Amino acid sequence: MDRGAIYATTGPDYTALAAQSARSLRAVCPDLLIDIFTDTPNASEDAFDRVQTLPDDFFRPKFAALRDSRFERTLYLDADTLVVADPTDAFDVLDRFDVAMAHDPYRNTEHATETWRAPLPAAFPQYNSGVIVTLRSDPTVAFWNHVVAILRADDFNRDQPMLRRLLFDSDLRIATLPEEYNLMGLRSLNVMSDHTTAPRILHSPRLHASFRKNKAPVASARDLLGPAGAAQLTRLIAADRTLGGTPRGVRPLFERGLLGFLHARTSLIRGRFFHR
Repeated sequence: MDRGAIYATTGPDYTALAAQSARSLRAVCPDLLIDIFTDTPNASEDAFDRVQTLPDDFFRPKFAALRDSRFERTLYLDADTLVVADPTDAFDVLDRFDVAMAHDPYRNTEHATETWRAPLPAAFPQYNSGVIVTLRSDPTVAFWNHVVAILRADDFNRDQPMLRRLLFDSDLRIATLPEEYNLMGLRSLNVMSDHTTAPRILHSPRLHASFRKNKAPVASARDLLGPAGAAQLTRLIAADRTLGGTPRGVRPLFERGLLGFLHARTSLIRGRFFHR
């Protein structure tokens, strides 16, 4: 199998969340094969082409799933993602690279500056492991197997500091995906326009509300972004040349409506006082 997507989950809640994400992926990529590695045997068959059973004691199964994927080129997604546009051109990056990921957008937080074993330069920040594209080759299989072995040997609260160090020390060819392929900073939508390419994958812990008590389910881009954000997303996708769209003068959200009126007035004032 040349190309396919995988998920890896433990427990029925995250497995159901992965099925929701997989359906969003299938909506934009109907011919892409989608597998799940899970300890939940009754995973939604309508969402997945193949269900791979995990051992009962498996911890953080994504890296074993990357190692054991049946695809030559694999797109891994966390369960708390929604696919809103075709991301599969990321597979083509693997013509020249072994693995591709997007940086963690919150690089000045305590968790993003955490290191493992030894400090690393800020110019090589953490990658977010919620979206990973990887080639199947001897070096990558060995790398993911090494990650699994370290996870089994050590007790990690978070895997990304360890992954950052191992990637830095490896000989793998690493490509950095733009944020549109793993958009965690959803506020970025406020400043996106037809000058920016549209998001492909939204990644948000707010999607966990689907199985949290007393929380309204978050099952769509509209639920996640609200009506204005979802409408802006639709406009951005329609205007994205790389998705076959036509630019149509899409302005940033902060320039629309009342906020746009206030922004225009304050910009005029700033111009009068600061650009003489």
